[in-house]
Amino acid sequence: MDTEKGIYETDTQILSLAGSGNICLCDDYRYFIEINYIIYPSIRHAVLSWKTTDVELKNKISMTLLPADLKTLEQSIPVTYHLWSKNFILSLYNKYTFQKFNDSSAPLFAEVLLATNHKEIIAGLMKGQALFTIDEIADVHNYEGALLMTARDFLHTKKACTLL
Repeated sequence: MDTEKGIYETDTQILSLAGSGNICLCDDYRYFIEINYIIYPSIRHAVLSWKTTDVELKNKISMTLLPADLKTLEQSIPVTYHLWSKNFILSLYNKYTFQKFNDSSAPLFAEVLLATNHKEIIAGLMKGQALFTIDEIADVHNYEGALLMTARDFLHTKKACTLL
């Protein structure tokens, strides 16, 4: 096994999506989502857009590219408790993640996810990476990894059903 790859991926685990060559699985990887005529460049952007009702701020979210800048923007959004509910934010992550991996116009995402086989996906930080996850997700242990594994299991089941 390549020692550099071993830092990011083992025979049973994927420890870093970017380091293991699976960066397209990340929630901030380019996957366009349209909500109310505004196109967001990733799942993270789309979810963050629901934390405000301000159309100007929603447009700014759609135009912000760097994760650090998006995190700074999130921290400037006034708290509206019904929009910042952890359950609501997690339900949006679920919705857009399943949308991304079931999108027939972008089959590469599903192919890459299925190619992780049955490895445990741990969406952790490696080698000094900064945490830019949306606040409600940050304190849920390995939420992104668990969600990706659930989506992968769904894709395996869907694929098996089409073979019947």
